[in-house]
Amino acid sequence: MNILHLQLSGGPGGIVSLCRDINKHSAHHNFFYFLFEGGSIADEIAAQGGTVQVATGAKNHPLKAATDLVRYCKEQQMDVIVDHSGSPYTRFVHIYAARRLKKVRFLLYLHANAYYSADKGIKEWVYARLLRSAARHSAKIVAISHSVAGL
Repeated sequence: MNILHLQLSGGPGGIVSLCRDINKHSAHHNFFYFLFEGGSIADEIAAQGGTVQVATGAKNHPLKAATDLVRYCKEQQMDVIVDHSGSPYTRFVHIYAARRLKKVRFLLYLHANAYYSADKGIKEWVYARLLRSAARHSAKIVAISHSVAGL
């Protein structure tokens, strides 16, 4: 089974460290896709023999990031995409890809409820809409704590 783990960057962090451990212990064929940049953890994953892809030129171009991800997933024949990041950017990419990759199962991880900390108004509304849409385009949702289970 080909599983793509979607992240913003491969630098130090709890979720990215989880991906390093997934690479080390999983029996599946895991791919680690970083939208913005690599980093020390991405380098460790690659050194362990993991497949690491860093999107180039996608940081300020969400549509390019999304179309590049779709192309990569088709080339690598992905079965599952796991959206690990809580970023609105990855949520947008998740939604776009899910609408184009009908045979791929999407899993949405909820690690935090940080989008509620945004200023009241349009920003919070956009974050909430992206999260709800990503949830609708996911086969499963994994909440890693009770604080995010109600989102």
